[in-house]
Amino acid sequence: VLAHCPEDSGLARFLRQHDCAELVSSPDEAGIRAAFGRLLASPGRQRELAGNALAAAARFDPRRVLETVAGAGVSP
Repeated sequence: VLAHCPEDSGLARFLRQHDCAELVSSPDEAGIRAAFGRLLASPGRQRELAGNALAAAARFDPRRVLETVAGAGVSP
């Protein structure tokens, strides 16, 4: 998983917190190419990021979201 977004964005903070993407914040092509190179050179890191991404995505399962909303006392 590779993400290209501003360093200080909410998405970047989420991706860093869950270690679920190779993050590129620089707007230059060289930075993006370097990130692809790091991923291609490390199948273990690819698997790690993919596993972390699946775990992070599970946070958005509709049942889990409803439980969170209900637990906060908010009506869906």
